[in-house]
Amino acid sequence: MLAALTVSVGVFASSSSALGSSAFCKTLFTYEEDYASKATPPTSFSGYRAWAAELVPFYEKLASEAPNAATKNTLNDVVVILKWEASKQSIPALEAYVAANHVKFEDGTKALAKAIEACA
Repeated sequence: MLAALTVSVGVFASSSSALGSSAFCKTLFTYEEDYASKATPPTSFSGYRAWAAELVPFYEKLASEAPNAATKNTLNDVVVILKWEASKQSIPALEAYVAANHVKFEDGTKALAKAIEACA
């Protein structure tokens, strides 16, 4: 889920529509300037942990500005996963958490995609 969201935000193009003026959309547009160059995570474990930690504030801000509850919940899930990846040594425990919530994450990703599309 996280990889799909990171990539989808990374290829997002800014908009001139009225919907694109919301706080959520404005923050989304800053991704290109502030985070896109780091969209591909490092391959070392320590580098990956630092990369995940660096993305947390961006996704926390997006979650706080989300246009609806489904989008907010999905972005909060991304924050949980990023924080876990930034601090935990146990990738199998994270994999179990993601597997247990797979259907919820799929539904949330669809809601988030609609919110992103509304910014265009």
